[in-house]
Amino acid sequence: MQGQPYGQYLPQPVQQPVPPGGEQRGGKGALLIGGAVLLLILAVVGGYFTFQKVFVQTPTEVVEAYLSEVVKEHPDAGKVEKYLCKEEAAKLSKDLANDTSSGSSRSTVLDWHVTGETISGSTATVYTAFTVKITSSGRTSTNNLALTLVKEDGDWKICGYGE
Repeated sequence: MQGQPYGQYLPQPVQQPVPPGGEQRGGKGALLIGGAVLLLILAVVGGYFTFQKVFVQTPTEVVEAYLSEVVKEHPDAGKVEKYLCKEEAAKLSKDLANDTSSGSSRSTVLDWHVTGETISGSTATVYTAFTVKITSSGRTSTNNLALTLVKEDGDWKICGYGE
């Protein structure tokens, strides 16, 4: 056995034939699985943000919806009540039951807007400015109002106000 190279007696690797269409098999399957996982992630994230936008309101959004209703000539007490904490809703119901005024000394809100918001845990304050016309005198004035909100049953509810 002289003259023969040493490597001649070792097993030689067998070359596999290349499948048609590429060098590796399973690429399309991995691509499909990766695409399905990506679509699932996008659906979960999209669903979360849709839920946040549709069902979860910020303190400012609650105040804006509340003010949009209460400045109407004939506000819907049921709609107003849903933005109030339980304590304030009870006061509103009592006030509406006792309200016998004809509205001649009331003021009319000409304009309002939110000027700021602060949130600290489960309490928030939303600052607003109002321009009102006093019906009896015809004068207008601009006033500031800070509405206090609390988290009640997971939702922001108006539960007090001050200047």
